[in-house]
Amino acid sequence: MLIIDEKGVRVHCGVEAGTDEILNNLRKGITVDMIKKAFATTQKAGIEAAAYFMLGNPGEKLSDIKQSVKIKTRICSHHCFSALSGN
Repeated sequence: MLIIDEKGVRVHCGVEAGTDEILNNLRKGITVDMIKKAFATTQKAGIEAAAYFMLGNPGEKLSDIKQSVKIKTRICSHHCFSALSGN
């Protein structure tokens, strides 16, 4: 989602997960490397970006969640984690 307002331009991205395995399970069509490159590009362009992650994705293990947190820390300071029930 692209937001343009009095604060400037912001991009909100549904990253969802920080491992290629879970991204593939979710059929996102992206990889962790693509996520890193996209956020680096927005940062270089001076565009504020936010990442949204889901925790508890089908097949997700604690190690996958830890990797999502690690990726979040590397790509941006604005983030949101949502927990899914039933996994």
